[in-house]
Amino acid sequence: MLKLPIDILQPGMTLAKPITDDRGRTLLRQGITLTDEYISVLKQRDLTNAFIAAEDTSDIVIDSFVTENTHTFARQKLAAVFDFVCNIAAPSAGANDISAEEVTADSGVAEALRSSAEFNQLEPAVLALLADVADKKTVANLSQIRRRSDLQFAHAVNVAAVGMFVGKLLHLSETDLIRLGTACMLHDIGKIFFHPTLLHVNGQPPNPAQMLKIRDHTRLGYELLRKRDPENVMVNHVALEHHERQDGKGYPRGLRGTNTIERARFSRDNIMLITEITTLADTFDILSNAAPQRPALSPKQIAQTLQQLAGTFLNKELVEIFLSAMPLLPKGINIVVRAGRYANYKGVVIEHNPQHPQRPVIRLLFNPLGNRVSPINLNLAQKEDMIVEATL
Repeated sequence: MLKLPIDILQPGMTLAKPITDDRGRTLLRQGITLTDEYISVLKQRDLTNAFIAAEDTSDIVIDSFVTENTHTFARQKLAAVFDFVCNIAAPSAGANDISAEEVTADSGVAEALRSSAEFNQLEPAVLALLADVADKKTVANLSQIRRRSDLQFAHAVNVAAVGMFVGKLLHLSETDLIRLGTACMLHDIGKIFFHPTLLHVNGQPPNPAQMLKIRDHTRLGYELLRKRDPENVMVNHVALEHHERQDGKGYPRGLRGTNTIERARFSRDNIMLITEITTLADTFDILSNAAPQRPALSPKQIAQTLQQLAGTFLNKELVEIFLSAMPLLPKGINIVVRAGRYANYKGVVIEHNPQHPQRPVIRLLFNPLGNRVSPINLNLAQKEDMIVEATL
């Protein structure tokens, strides 16, 4: 299969993976043949890519970081939680923001939160995600086919999957991994208090006044989760602290980080490790997927950005460990040859080289004019003169 930009899709192509919305509902099923009408609808929905079946790539099996079924299941469970909270907070919510005071002060709402079956259903979703990432050695092939504006449920599920992957790299216990996954799923729940137009105003970034209001989602999420389960301190505080920075310039409390994994003791003035993992996973997924104001970044660009943020925004030791498990040319990613005999040819990574992780086996499929050619397989470990770069 190939991951192709929506702009170059053609009628007659076959979907290799289903396309779903942010809540996990199927828009186009796997195996469907694209028509002009379908392609037009995909463009209208602001989708950026689609996985397409092709004979000369049918032997390439791309193992998703999280399976489609698990990802859909987790999104649906998280959407149920958000819907439940919105319904009990403001049954007729529409054009106005949901009242934070109503959620945090009303005793009836607090009781409904504590007895919510929807919140309890998050654990099976977290366990399913944990099972998917349990045997993963690298973090790759995480980006979903989604709209630029689908930044809620799919994003939270990705953050949970990546967060637990990082937790496994640190050899956290299963109990801690489940707590971490739950915290990641709920880290942005405070945003339910805002009308969607506040977060996405005609595709434009929020103005300073709106940004100040949006920043309050950390406090609102914390108050909401604390009302539901005051004893789940770490999960609650991740919602509060996930925008704190290592240099103390984050919000809402201006906490500082230690840029280390090991801590001699707990300090109220320092960011918790569980929060630092969530922030790293949050940042990684934001960079990996297109948003209304910017395109997705390639793995190399993501690595460079994370390195730039390490020490000031992100925990430096955590970033180093994460990058050691992040291939710059993962299996299934599109590539272009920048130098060597096949300069400007395009293709796809078809095999990982364990001994040379940044020199995989590639298959060239397009010549410099963009025309399909007979597949050319090349082992980059044996082609030292060739320089290739990932494309999206």
